[in-house]
Amino acid sequence: MKTTLALKKVAALAALTCASLGANAAIFDSITTTSPLDSFAGGVVSPLTLSDRSFGDFFTFSLTDLSDISFSLGNTTIPGFSTIFSSASLYSTGPNGFALLGTVSTDSTPTTFSALNAGSYGLQVAGFAAGAVGGLYNGAISISSVSAVPEPETYAMLLAGLGLVGAVARRRNKKEVG
Repeated sequence: MKTTLALKKVAALAALTCASLGANAAIFDSITTTSPLDSFAGGVVSPLTLSDRSFGDFFTFSLTDLSDISFSLGNTTIPGFSTIFSSASLYSTGPNGFALLGTVSTDSTPTTFSALNAGSYGLQVAGFAAGAVGGLYNGAISISSVSAVPEPETYAMLLAGLGLVGAVARRRNKKEVG
């Protein structure tokens, strides 16, 4: 009875996942970055042959400010599903195409990219469904805005301006007294 119920749950989950994921298809999905933490998922469910078990997903997102971002990526813990990642990479996107910024850890260890400018980015995830039923994965992106730190030249200009204002005030003060 318990085994039948567990199998029904797995079958229902697989059916729902099949409805939302295309086997052996690149998925271009947008991650909404309106909150500091968003999640994403992908994979291959019920592959027919070994060649159908590979997947390549590409998630796009945009940053509106200078930001630090952190990714974590890992397997789901559902029986029958297992994923072997071949790569996970972060790209910036622009008029000249894609530029690789770095790789993302695939062992649930967060990978952080610091001080990314406002703009469009993409996360590419590729792998192989190694489970009997297929492969599923999930991930999270954490975004935090970064305050711009003034350059030393900015402080030098500030001090020079204050010195100039002080010199003008002192000169005026001497003229009024003298």
